[in-house]
Amino acid sequence: MKIRACLSCGASLTTRRADARTCSSTCRNRAARARRRTPVPPRMTAARRWVRWALRLRGASHAKVPLTVHGGLASSTRPATWSSHADVHTASHGAGRGFVLGDGVGCYDLDDALHRGQLTGWARTALAEISEPVLYVEVSQSGRGLHVFVSAPPGRGSVRKVSGGRIERYTTGRYIAMTGMPYTLPAEVRRATPLDVAIASTRQEAAWTTSPASQSVA
Repeated sequence: MKIRACLSCGASLTTRRADARTCSSTCRNRAARARRRTPVPPRMTAARRWVRWALRLRGASHAKVPLTVHGGLASSTRPATWSSHADVHTASHGAGRGFVLGDGVGCYDLDDALHRGQLTGWARTALAEISEPVLYVEVSQSGRGLHVFVSAPPGRGSVRKVSGGRIERYTTGRYIAMTGMPYTLPAEVRRATPLDVAIASTRQEAAWTTSPASQSVA
């Protein structure tokens, strides 16, 4: 089983709790401050494309299952099961909030893009190749990947394996189980849109050297 990493500092998580996301109270508080400083942009929060999600044991592993704000099963292909960001944010069911891709918002999911909080070489190259305007970047649930939300029309999804990781890109029919932990892109690969604020992060950059009802992306 792959070891997860702290969303804030990147250290390996040793707890057996499947829902643990930080390694200490210090990192938990730091993550909360980062979320407040760099919230999800209005382009996404204004859309009624939000769900809750929960970890459910399926076989030997956990799956991220989308839920409605009332705790029932949601689907990335059934708009009637989605809600507003405000309603999802205040709901208590599940482990967190998720965004259903579409309506001009897509996402690149970079697995194993981070090592102890720092970008790997292949991830830096992959980020530099993204041509769409970037709306928001966050650390994924594993603490070792990135979700890069972009402005993009709907189209077919893709999965590409690279040395050291994997790149998935979806623009519709999927949802992202979000963490809300922002991550700063290097200046040379940053993109901006007129509607959204600059992406910020609490992490140090100086060390850088180089089923339909549960169609979730990390």
